Amino acid sequence: MSFGMRMEPAQHQEQVQTQEISQRMIQAMELLQLPIQKFEERIEEEYISNPLLEREENEDSSEKELGEEGPEKNTPEDSNDFEDSSVDYLSDESGNAAKNEKEDLEYQEAVIDNSDTEFADPDDRIINYKDSDSVHRNREEDTEHYLDYMNNIPSRGQTLQEHLIEQLYWFDIPEKIRTYAEEIIHNLDRRGYLTLSKEEREEYKTRGSDRKGGLGPELEKLFGNNLSGEEISDIEAALRSVQSLDPKGVGARTLEECLLLQISPNDPDQEKLILLIKKYLKELVGNHLPSISRQTGLSIEEIQFLLKKIKKLNEDPGDLFDSRPNSVIRPDIVVEKDDAGNWQIQIDEGNAGSLYLNKKYIKELKNSAASPEDKNYIKEKINSALWVLEMIKQRKTTLHNVAYEIAEHQKDFFEKGPEAIRPLILKQIADKIKVNPSTVSRACSEKWMQTPFGNFPLKYFFTGAISAANDQEDAVAQNAALLKLKEIIDREDRSNPLSDDELVNEMQKEGIALSRRTITKYRKIMDIPNSRLRKEW
Repeated sequence: MSFGMRMEPAQHQEQVQTQEISQRMIQAMELLQLPIQKFEERIEEEYISNPLLEREENEDSSEKELGEEGPEKNTPEDSNDFEDSSVDYLSDESGNAAKNEKEDLEYQEAVIDNSDTEFADPDDRIINYKDSDSVHRNREEDTEHYLDYMNNIPSRGQTLQEHLIEQLYWFDIPEKIRTYAEEIIHNLDRRGYLTLSKEEREEYKTRGSDRKGGLGPELEKLFGNNLSGEEISDIEAALRSVQSLDPKGVGARTLEECLLLQISPNDPDQEKLILLIKKYLKELVGNHLPSISRQTGLSIEEIQFLLKKIKKLNEDPGDLFDSRPNSVIRPDIVVEKDDAGNWQIQIDEGNAGSLYLNKKYIKELKNSAASPEDKNYIKEKINSALWVLEMIKQRKTTLHNVAYEIAEHQKDFFEKGPEAIRPLILKQIADKIKVNPSTVSRACSEKWMQTPFGNFPLKYFFTGAISAANDQEDAVAQNAALLKLKEIIDREDRSNPLSDDELVNEMQKEGIALSRRTITKYRKIMDIPNSRLRKEW
């Protein structure tokens, strides 16, 4: 007897639970993630496009004192926790988000569904509402305010190229050389160098082009290698013209050339400086001063004196200029003490805090025989306006809650400074305000907090923990360990700097347990060289 399996098509039902993210929820997450400047731009777009949104002249700021006991929460023992005034729109309970607007919604839907009324005037249709003089006058005035705001944003600084071209026209040089010089200027990198990529340099070496064209690889890349003697002469003259411009050092092809261009011919140590830069630059970088002394006959003291002069030269002359717009940090959150000595948290809502739903025009529709198209238009704008207002409120609430819990956890930071920062992870804040850690991450993205010790990105306050040397002590925040390490290195004897192994012992004395590998990692993070390079002869 044999058994076989029958293979026949069949249908069956299966219940699967899935979670769908609506378009508005995605937009809500995007709004939460935006810093204040971009948030204002987004809200301005919504305001201009929706005539049912209006602005109050005065904005009310919201404050909450740290440690202030709010209404009772699910965990009454946490008396310092924020009272979440509205459900987070990214949580599972987002269906309750518009609860506070329930009465308004019911009224507005009743108005829109009322089709038995008539307009007092046949011409008084909804199109006139949209185009009414008063609405447009308000919109024009607010648009002017917005344009004034945009005009007051710091303009970008002059670029390096603009600065050099401007100087170039001060000189009376042949037009052909000027054209070559402009081409060179427009090909300088951000640092002010005329450079090649690694691949381009390798290709140049393979072709041996410098022997054919007489120009270096950087100039040959711009002008080719099939050049006449006159053309080569003009290009070299153009490069010299560029290199004579301010700031000194621009147009260089190597670090060595950049430094040499900055040495004044009137410097009494010109020849010695040129010697050190041309022949011993690597040894200077490696702090091999005794070796340089043996080879040049210069004393250690004299080399140190010359080295101080070299260090004053600018390795990146183009950095004095910026091709990007000037940026000014605008904190999203301000934490400061009031006159009574209590800590206060303020959220910058920008142009969003004064928005409200204009019910005046909605009420006018109550006795209007609006067409279905008009009703749909109004309903769409009402829903859009209510959503915008709710998202503004929810964003503020989430930011406020996150900032408050950060400030509660990092109280010592606000009293003593960055060295007192404590370990903190996103999940700790998320658990406190009962949201997903991803919500906290979005709330902290690109946000800044103003504190008594300066402006800090919100993510600065989230730092990993480092084991304390004494198991009885609390763990130390990574940022605090970095500051302590820098403090130890700053006070070391530079004639006998501490090795990484010795730094391990010094950190141990401060109650911070770090491995040698971690010490090396932290030094590199802070751009601190090793003990050999820190040594002063």
